[in-house]
Amino acid sequence: MTTPLLQHWLLEATSQLEGTYEEEEARLIPRMVAEHLMGVDRMGLKSQELAPIPSASIDLFTSALSRLRAGEPVQYVLGVTHFYGRDFEVNPHVLIPRQETEELVVGVRNELLKLLRPSRLVDIGSGSGCIPVSLYLELAAKGLTPEAVSGLDISSAALNLARRNGDRLGASVNWLEQDIFQAKEADFEELDAVVSNPPYIPGREKAEMSPVVYAHEPAVALFVPDDDAIIFYKQIVHLAAHWLRSEGLLWVEIHRDFGKEVAAVFKAKGFTDVQIITDLSGNPRFVRGICP
Repeated sequence: MTTPLLQHWLLEATSQLEGTYEEEEARLIPRMVAEHLMGVDRMGLKSQELAPIPSASIDLFTSALSRLRAGEPVQYVLGVTHFYGRDFEVNPHVLIPRQETEELVVGVRNELLKLLRPSRLVDIGSGSGCIPVSLYLELAAKGLTPEAVSGLDISSAALNLARRNGDRLGASVNWLEQDIFQAKEADFEELDAVVSNPPYIPGREKAEMSPVVYAHEPAVALFVPDDDAIIFYKQIVHLAAHWLRSEGLLWVEIHRDFGKEVAAVFKAKGFTDVQIITDLSGNPRFVRGICP
């Protein structure tokens, strides 16, 4: 049996994905898969397009296309995604890190670097661990290795994945299984920063979302009740007011429609210098404030 040329597989995969993805995504996703399975970059892939797929890899290519056709996100198919210059393992137990969240890491890193000393911080709802691992490594790279970094998540499966990412990338993070609504005011003290990208999508918006997202990414990390969309922020701000030192930093990612409401929660707890910060696309994406 003749093995197919890589070029033919790319064309066929693109054709089969056009009903699930926009035209450009349908073209790029098969190339991402091929690069990963062949262990080459974009230029390396181009040089091999007219070569047959290695016979030992045929089943991998077939399985990957089948999963993509079923609507599974390419990051889960590959088992990895790129975040802040590093590869993070991902699976359906965790959200796929988004580019906007890299901007949160930049903002928090820049503020903690101003301390000119090792910091102590907690990330709430860590998922893959991309936020606390990235912050640890970025601060360490500047000669300010954090004194203590903790990542909290309600899911033991997510924490197992986050732990693997931290160990592989060399970040010393203390991973804790914790339901944030059961957390105590005395669990931490004198932190320099509390960071979170919590669930914030009202359930009613599910109908507007791509099934590639809601059918595969964990609902517990996505959706909140329609009648209390900022429920997580209320609890996070309450805990942060006790966990942070005076002048400690609280920084959260938000739904673009709820910036004012979240900022009001910050202010009601006495946080100062509260700011609603837009992302690179111009959408309100973050709220940050300083503990009194």
